[in-house]
Amino acid sequence: MATPPTASGKAELRKAALSARAGLLPAFRTEAARLVAATGPAVITRLAPGARILAGYVALRDELDPAPLLGVLAAAGLSLALPRMHGEGLAFHAHQIGDALEKGAFGVAEPTARARRVVPDVILAPLVAFDRRGHRLGYGKGFYDRAFAAHPMAMRIGLAFAVQEVAEVPAEPHDLPLAAILTENGLFLP
Repeated sequence: MATPPTASGKAELRKAALSARAGLLPAFRTEAARLVAATGPAVITRLAPGARILAGYVALRDELDPAPLLGVLAAAGLSLALPRMHGEGLAFHAHQIGDALEKGAFGVAEPTARARRVVPDVILAPLVAFDRRGHRLGYGKGFYDRAFAAHPMAMRIGLAFAVQEVAEVPAEPHDLPLAAILTENGLFLP
């Protein structure tokens, strides 16, 4: 039987991955976001044919910025959504490029409460670290784990810099793996 992951083990992995991500130069971040925007639409069409609603996110701190990708996808006709905090979970609300956002919990920009709630076909998720099995390490609050469980039919795709890959992310039974991870170096399929 596998040993359950420890909180301290996850904390150490999180600290190292965040440090690696923070060390990336601004020009590299911009180029990585451009590369993801260039390859992302074909990846999403391949992995989630017929998807109509795609949930993205607004980059926080030094996360890979999905804004260029979201712009390309919106121009291609996909409807966009962004997460909004609801208690201990996330709900996805319709969003169009240029819509007003407000500061939510943890300083995250999110749609206003008036924005219509939607059910996404694809969820793009930020992450701290990932492995080749599709496991992701987030910030430790479980918001995306609960969102994945609430939307089991949605295709789960992580967005990250390649430097965020680790040998193994400690996974627990409630952790749902990603179907794919998209980085500036291309697509990783577990």
